[in-house]
Amino acid sequence: MEVPVSTLGLGLAIASAIARTHNGILQVHSELGKSIFTLRLPLSQ
Repeated sequence: MEVPVSTLGLGLAIASAIARTHNGILQVHSELGKSIFTLRLPLSQ
């Protein structure tokens, strides 16, 4: 899925809050013109 460059970044703030709330990890891998965000959450016990 490609996201327009003109977005406000609200999705990243929401993903970060979800990661913190659920003891998860939000990772980013960036290259020129391309970024990949990965949200990892622990399995429920």
